[in-house]
Amino acid sequence: MLIKRQHVLWLYGYAGCGKSAIAQEISEQAQGGGRLLATFFFCRGAGDRSKIGRLPNTLASQMGTSLPDTIPFIEAAVKAEPVLLQVESCFSLSARLQRLVYEPFKAVAAQTSYAEYFLSAPYLIIIDGLDECDDKEGVQEFMAATLQFFKRNPSLPLRTFIASRVEQHIHSCLAGDGGVIFRDLADHCSKEDIIEFMRAVFEAQTRSNPIIQAYVRQNGSWPNRSDSEKLVNHIGGSFIFASTLLKFIFDGSVSPGKYSTHWTAFPLRSPSIQG
Repeated sequence: MLIKRQHVLWLYGYAGCGKSAIAQEISEQAQGGGRLLATFFFCRGAGDRSKIGRLPNTLASQMGTSLPDTIPFIEAAVKAEPVLLQVESCFSLSARLQRLVYEPFKAVAAQTSYAEYFLSAPYLIIIDGLDECDDKEGVQEFMAATLQFFKRNPSLPLRTFIASRVEQHIHSCLAGDGGVIFRDLADHCSKEDIIEFMRAVFEAQTRSNPIIQAYVRQNGSWPNRSDSEKLVNHIGGSFIFASTLLKFIFDGSVSPGKYSTHWTAFPLRSPSIQG
């Protein structure tokens, strides 16, 4: 996140691969280091947390707490245009972000008294679950406004961390932009962790299932190495997907033959799509 000319990092991956856990951990570390400016964790169907219209107000409010010297600039913007705080107003989402968040931060960063402090490390805004937002056009407007602001202010000590699933309306905005760092979480999930998880599950099933025990005595390990590798590759690094697939394999509540779908028909995990 400290690359000078790249202000946005997009961490993407499929559901259950740990994006939110990473975002939360980064948030806690940044807060502990006094560098967390603001966060917004989207959640589909959770009222205001699923709506992007509240984003400028929330970021401005948290920024005022994290960096109190921004408060006079935020108040001045609101005094000049009180409707900036209204989700439905004559001001666009982009304009509200600029006046309530980005411009106040820029004004403080320009103060000579902060010069040395800002040089040590940038501030961080964390946006998690961007794909959970109900307003796709609003999401694109937010990203466009953010990227344009950083293009105009390449030296500003501010970074934005975005975590989301891969969605076309998000990818289309970020792909190819030189100011964005792409991180595919699937490339960073440990295959060894999935292998160990599977080994423990299969061993536990073997210990409790006499039929599997008899099979192992007659045929050796189960599953064999080839099938294990196929499972690991199919799972693609998601513990949630691994649990679902192994439950499918070991589900003893259904009669043999009820499932007509082989486990390999489960959709493969999303490959890297960096543009």
